[in-house]
Amino acid sequence: MIAAVRRARQRARLIAAVRARGAEPRNLRDAAHEAAHALRAGLDAPWTRDRIHVAVVAAAPEPSELLATELEARAVELLVCRQLGEPYALEHWAAVCLRESERVLRAGILCSVAELAAAIERRAQDGDAITLARRVGRLR
Repeated sequence: MIAAVRRARQRARLIAAVRARGAEPRNLRDAAHEAAHALRAGLDAPWTRDRIHVAVVAAAPEPSELLATELEARAVELLVCRQLGEPYALEHWAAVCLRESERVLRAGILCSVAELAAAIERRAQDGDAITLARRVGRLR
């Protein structure tokens, strides 16, 4: 019970920290995702969705780089959610990732939801994604 209360407080603290930087996350997963992109891009506040999107696209001019950036953000949200006891529907978010990756699809990079889910799981084991997830988790 005490661990559950502590994780709930950590979830609330992280969401508040991301909101304090100007983002408007709907939940822990969304907060981790936006924070991962903003931290990776080196953005100062405010972390609006538009500023984050512009920074992500500018840093990843090639569709394959854009997909790698999105996979990393999904891996970070997976890690943060798991660490803080939040349910994470991997296949659902892989499908969202696929739908949001129009530029990737237009470039002819084709993959299934299952392949993306597996790629997110693999990325979540990568040292860079783990380090970024730790940075996200330390936001105050």
